[in-house]
Amino acid sequence: KGLLFHIATVLVFNRLNIVDANVHTLGDKVFDVFKVLSSGRKPIELGEYYFVQKQIKEDLLRIFIKKESLTQIYKGRNLPDRPEAGKYKEVKLKHKIIGRAIKLESHDILGTFMMMTKVFSELGLEIQRAVLHTHQGTASNVFYFNPRDMEQILEKKEKLIEKIQDALGQLLKAEPIFLEETAAVI
Repeated sequence: KGLLFHIATVLVFNRLNIVDANVHTLGDKVFDVFKVLSSGRKPIELGEYYFVQKQIKEDLLRIFIKKESLTQIYKGRNLPDRPEAGKYKEVKLKHKIIGRAIKLESHDILGTFMMMTKVFSELGLEIQRAVLHTHQGTASNVFYFNPRDMEQILEKKEKLIEKIQDALGQLLKAEPIFLEETAAVI
């Protein structure tokens, strides 16, 4: 549960911004390709690359092998500074449902993908495929679900969009964001 949320969280807490991705999941299996930049939107410095790579491997090992929670791993840490925080007054979220997919477009802020996948994870929705793209300050994310989960999304679309807007709204505030283990129902 929450496979993509966990991976996105590891990347964000290691100060990496996902700018492009193509992700396929099936149960507990995942094939993913992420294009990342530093949280300052610059390529990762060679001197930092091996440290970041080692830290990400350690964090993923703790989550998926040792079964530690994100709260345990990142206790006392908050999201890195988000230069975009305070730049926008409110969340601008566009959504469109296309077959078994939901397309979400919003401001491209560090942690956007993490917060979207957190909402889906909390609601017990399994993302089978995700395609992410960022361009000129906009994050365009397409999430594909199985028919059962898509039916749940369609039934309670307004509540889902409201939860996503609330989650993204946290990113607009200059205050630190801490991880909490929660479960929600729509």
